[in-house]
Amino acid sequence: MNGLKPYLAVIFMPLVAIVAILSLYSYQKDSIQLTEHIKENELSQLESLIHLTNLHLNTVSEDLNSLTYQLQQEPLHEPLRVLEKARVLKQFKSLLINSDLYDSIRLIDYKNTQVLFLKKAENGFYIDYNHTINDEQQLRNIDHTFSFENKKNYIDKSNNTISFYQHLKMEHSHWVIQLSYRHLPINDLIK
Repeated sequence: MNGLKPYLAVIFMPLVAIVAILSLYSYQKDSIQLTEHIKENELSQLESLIHLTNLHLNTVSEDLNSLTYQLQQEPLHEPLRVLEKARVLKQFKSLLINSDLYDSIRLIDYKNTQVLFLKKAENGFYIDYNHTINDEQQLRNIDHTFSFENKKNYIDKSNNTISFYQHLKMEHSHWVIQLSYRHLPINDLIK
């Protein structure tokens, strides 16, 4: 029996080595497949997120374009006349009422004056007229937007607020509309 042990070891050791090599090969192949599957899932999630973001951005752009189209139907003068303020306020309210997304909207003149500011509040709306804008970031965003062609959007995210700016060029006046919100609905989908 003692003479058999070396022969068994010679036969058994290569067999153990072959089983170990096959097991490692199979494990590596499974590991590569798992890694590829994870990459495919992450890419699919990223593509879905990009698609949802594009849909969201298109919706906001369409809302802004619709609003600027409505505003262009009748002239706006600098400074705004009483009836013009009432008309703009009505259109701003309509947009904020019809969308849960937006929480504020501004009309800004070429002198960086917030001519009209409407913000959703707990019991309705907060309205402010003729307020000079002094915040440097806001002023940069406004100036940048004025440099755009008519109805071109500029997006800024600061202090948990996402703001869309759009240049509104009329026959005798230039304006910037700022549409803002604090919560991006896509964030709910990511969690």
